Amino acid sequence: MSTDTPTPPEGTPAEGAASAEEPTAEPALATGTPAAEASVPEAPGSETTVPETTVPETTVPETTEPEVVVAQTGAPEVVVPETGAPESAVPEAAVPETAVPDEPVAQMPQAPYTTWSATQAAPERAPRAVRYRPAGLVLTVVGVLVGLPLVLSLAWPLVVYSVATWHATSYTERVAPKVKLVADGKVEVTVDPGATQIAVKADAWYAWGWQAPTYSVTGSGDTVEIRHKCGRFPFDPSCEAALRVVLPADTELEVRTSNGHISASDLNGNVDVSSSDGRVELARINGDVVAHSGNGRVEVSDIVGSVTVTSSDGAVAITGVSGDVIKGRSGNGSVEATDVHGSATLHSSDGAVTASQIGGDVVAESGNGTVKVSDVRGSVTARSSDGAVVVDKITGDVIAARSGNGRVEVSGVTGSVSAYSSDGEVVVHTVDGEVDAGSGNGRVEAVSIGGSVTAESSDGAVVVEDVAGNVVARSGNGSVTVYGPGVPVALDISTGNGRQTVEAATDPAASITVTIHSSDGRVSYLAPRGPSRLSTVPDVVGLAQDEAVAAVQAAGFLVQVDYEPSDVPQGQVLHTTPGPGTSSIRGTTIMVTVAS
Repeated sequence: MSTDTPTPPEGTPAEGAASAEEPTAEPALATGTPAAEASVPEAPGSETTVPETTVPETTVPETTEPEVVVAQTGAPEVVVPETGAPESAVPEAAVPETAVPDEPVAQMPQAPYTTWSATQAAPERAPRAVRYRPAGLVLTVVGVLVGLPLVLSLAWPLVVYSVATWHATSYTERVAPKVKLVADGKVEVTVDPGATQIAVKADAWYAWGWQAPTYSVTGSGDTVEIRHKCGRFPFDPSCEAALRVVLPADTELEVRTSNGHISASDLNGNVDVSSSDGRVELARINGDVVAHSGNGRVEVSDIVGSVTVTSSDGAVAITGVSGDVIKGRSGNGSVEATDVHGSATLHSSDGAVTASQIGGDVVAESGNGTVKVSDVRGSVTARSSDGAVVVDKITGDVIAARSGNGRVEVSGVTGSVSAYSSDGEVVVHTVDGEVDAGSGNGRVEAVSIGGSVTAESSDGAVVVEDVAGNVVARSGNGSVTVYGPGVPVALDISTGNGRQTVEAATDPAASITVTIHSSDGRVSYLAPRGPSRLSTVPDVVGLAQDEAVAAVQAAGFLVQVDYEPSDVPQGQVLHTTPGPGTSSIRGTTIMVTVAS
């Protein structure tokens, strides 16, 4: 009986095959025995005995089956367990191609990874969720808050200038002893000595109609007030309301502007001007001056009266003042006063201060800048918290030359000197009066002093030379060297931890005393390094002016003549400063007072 079974058409299930959805018994093994004769137990798990069948050995030719590519279903590979039946070598023709009935298949545990065919692309990963970190979010918000106003601030002026227009209107007003000008822009004042009316030109520049400036004039007593102001928002940069005014010379002037330059000149009355944000220039004013700028430079020159000049954040320059500089002050700029006949008080919070050719007393102070004072006929107080202090050619006393953290240098003083630095060098030379010099942490030097000297340093060297009076020189942690005046002195010298050297003449009974001390350094008293520069003021009281001047100059001094009413004959010398017999440094100035 033939065992060949017809091969069913492709895609048609074999006879007796169960549905794919229903479980079926395990398939019969192809061993050469018909499937009907195979005994397959129905109960799962029971042992099955397969009768041994002798099959002649045949050689099965190798065939190459076409590669079947199975589409990815997402399910793991399923492996059918072996049944333990013996392998049979059956000729290809003897193995019928039958459909394997669906039977419950034991599932293997899912593999830890999935094997993909060479022709199948790996699945795409799901995109990672975007997580916002708090720090990044904060930086983003800050960037927007900062960047947006910056962009608007840069773009807004372009918009304004593209649509803004200029308008100019002329007016004439009655003259008055005092004129007050109020504007939101530049104010320029000039003088016409023969003017019988006030000529006004109101310049307006604005971008929007609702910001158009308004012009108004009010009078009260001896004052005329002219106002030229912008619309709703006076500080809006899209509007400017300027004034150009021509006044009679004998007019007192007051100006207030929120945002503009002020200039005025050749007025015979007092002037009081202020700009919130602009430069101020005043010249040739025959009266007192008050000038202020919130954020600009202030310059005043050729002023007959007194001056008060301030700037919150700009430089201050004062030149040619017949009266006093009551105040010259800047919050964050330099302050300079030159050619002032009266006294001057100058201050800068964070800038240099300079005073020169001052006829009266000077107070010059800076919070964080250099202070320079020279050619002053009065007393001087010069201070800097963190800058150098330089004082030169002072006829009066230097009450204080002091720095918190800078060098202090004083020279050419006819009066006495007090100089000190907390953490810098102090040098004093060519002084007619007494000297008190000290440093917290720097070198101290006093040379060519006509009076007594006290020179001390907490942690630096001390050098004293050519002193006419008594000397006290001390150092906490440095060397001390004193060069004698060329005459014997009463010497007191000691050191806690150093060497002592005495080379100049000493005499315990001498009228000049020298004290030298160092806690931890060398101490020395030495002979003069050159000819003594001291000289004695001659007695010229009662002599004629010409004779007295010649005698003082012959002693090695400069002479300055002063006149004073007196009952003695005109031209006769009344007294000298310093007085006769006083030792002083050659080249210093002696004041000779003559009867007028």
